[in-house]
Amino acid sequence: DDSLLTQEFMEEYFFNEGKIEDPNWVHNLLRPQLKASFAHLANSLQIQPRFVSRFEFMGADILMDDQFKVKILEVNRNPGLYGEPITMRNEMLENVATIMTQIIVDGKTTTDEIDPGQFEPVMDSSKPCTERFFGLLDNSCC
Repeated sequence: DDSLLTQEFMEEYFFNEGKIEDPNWVHNLLRPQLKASFAHLANSLQIQPRFVSRFEFMGADILMDDQFKVKILEVNRNPGLYGEPITMRNEMLENVATIMTQIIVDGKTTTDEIDPGQFEPVMDSSKPCTERFFGLLDNSCC
């Protein structure tokens, strides 16, 4: 679908238009901002896996303002992937299957043991509060 824009496409467009100065904007600024937003959301909703060895796959709709600040509009615990390009959807589903195999078959339970592939962990409920969100939240959130 030509109406879907990847983060990399946005990065190239914004850079070429002079809207951003960092050619690695997605990696250096956007993804950390998204991860911190999701960590705050998980903490505020007190999202806890029902089982120790649980992997949550969620989707989110986001809005970015003219200052490139991310706002989460909604989170879906069972995201539909029908709008994603077929290759991206297949890669995501393959990555989810690999993570689930590590958890179910190999018995891995923490983010230190699990290879997340293309995903970036936001929370590990097996860790103490100050380490649970990978430094994305300060200690006042515990």
